[in-house]
Amino acid sequence: MKNIFVKPNEQSKACFDSAMARKGKTKSNFFTLSLLLVAVIAVSCSGMRKFDRVEKTSVERYSIVYKDNKCGLYDIQADSLVTAIKYDALKYGRTATEQGLEFTVWVGEMKDYEGMIAIECRTNEPMEIMFPRQQ
Repeated sequence: MKNIFVKPNEQSKACFDSAMARKGKTKSNFFTLSLLLVAVIAVSCSGMRKFDRVEKTSVERYSIVYKDNKCGLYDIQADSLVTAIKYDALKYGRTATEQGLEFTVWVGEMKDYEGMIAIECRTNEPMEIMFPRQQ
């Protein structure tokens, strides 16, 4: 007949080893999750830090961002740049609706050009119409 009982010292040692292995795995998982959370926060907060200056506009969704004395439009909700940062000046014009599409219209100036930039609100697609400046 075989002895099916485990000696008390062997049983407590086996339980202790198992508990320590689980505790180590929990610490490892916690550390991994913490590291992942820090990385996600860093990436999500880095969007607006790459600009020299951010100027709020009367349209809550958009900001004018500046880099190297040029500016462009930034969509705060989508956390993305809508236009290239190439304008010398941008100013909000108005909101317009045409054939069921809503646009925000901006007045833009570049070195030898001036005109308007229309942003379709649903898709953020820009349309730019620029004319040579009249002297």
